[in-house]
Amino acid sequence: MSTPDIEAIALLAREYYDGMLYGNAGSLARTFDAGARFQGVRDGEQVRRGLPEFIAMVSGAGADAPRPGEAEYSMSVALIDITGPVAIVKVRDRFRGRTYVDYLTVMKVGDEWRIVNKAFVTVD
Repeated sequence: MSTPDIEAIALLAREYYDGMLYGNAGSLARTFDAGARFQGVRDGEQVRRGLPEFIAMVSGAGADAPRPGEAEYSMSVALIDITGPVAIVKVRDRFRGRTYVDYLTVMKVGDEWRIVNKAFVTVD
């Protein structure tokens, strides 16, 4: 596990959260692989979507500004585990008034890390 890879993955996680929080479709398109999938549990219900649906959901009205209840930026990387060109990143963040734990599966393609899967759960 190299320090440059850890730093690149931490930066990728930060760009992911910034893109999601501020509704920046371009930033999200750069951080995710085009075939990325999203699956999680919110309020006891399964949620599934692809990248286009995820980007549409977060980049609606009010893009480039935090949503109500998001004036405070809250995101931390709890874990980065790398094996060769594959890694898992555990992120805890606030989004639209809820706290989430996200598990991002990332892969290195060429010199770039990209998110290929996001699994999440609300914790409040």
